[in-house]
Amino acid sequence: MTTHPEADMNILVLSSSLHPNSRSRAMAQHAFLHLTAQRPHGSQARWMDARDLDLPHCDGHQAWSHDGSRRLREALESADGIVLSYGVYNYAASASAKSLLEHGGSSWNDKPVGIVASAGGEGSRMAAMALVHPLMLDFRCPIVPQLVYASESAFEGTRIVNDDVARRINELAEEVARFTRALMPSRVGEMMREASEISEAPKASGASVTAASSPADSPAATDAPPAP
Repeated sequence: MTTHPEADMNILVLSSSLHPNSRSRAMAQHAFLHLTAQRPHGSQARWMDARDLDLPHCDGHQAWSHDGSRRLREALESADGIVLSYGVYNYAASASAKSLLEHGGSSWNDKPVGIVASAGGEGSRMAAMALVHPLMLDFRCPIVPQLVYASESAFEGTRIVNDDVARRINELAEEVARFTRALMPSRVGEMMREASEISEAPKASGASVTAASSPADSPAATDAPPAP
């Protein structure tokens, strides 16, 4: 995961839809605007639209040399966390969303991911698992357990008119930032140091009590394990 000297972290908001009037893109834009305005946990939002990449079908060979494929991997590599949006087609995540995983490859590795999805009806909430499984099992991405799913009734055109959906997108964006901050290497190192200090505290305390109550040459004073 990338670290940044200015202590900011980059959250990539990635819209997978190729539709010109995409509702899932509107959800991603809402997340991007919230992150840009609020900068939760010191985050810095970046935007990428799959329409601008013109990705070819991934053949596992020459497609990876395509300019759009390289640009996607560069954006993923510079990101610390990701918000991914997709549309549901035939009760499954769109092919364009899966294409982003195929072209991104190992550039997805270890990045926290939050997901927003748009569908025509209410029956496709589990469609996200087609993306969650490879993200978790192949790329080891921590998935924010807060999928935002919105049906057609939440929109007027591409405008979100359901306040609950808008609120949940905001919460998801903030959760992605929180997950990302907590899992950044600098924060993990800090947490390990804190844990080490906590584990050392009882040892020091136990040693002083033992020394005061036992002879210096007593095995109990030198060999006793630290207090739990």
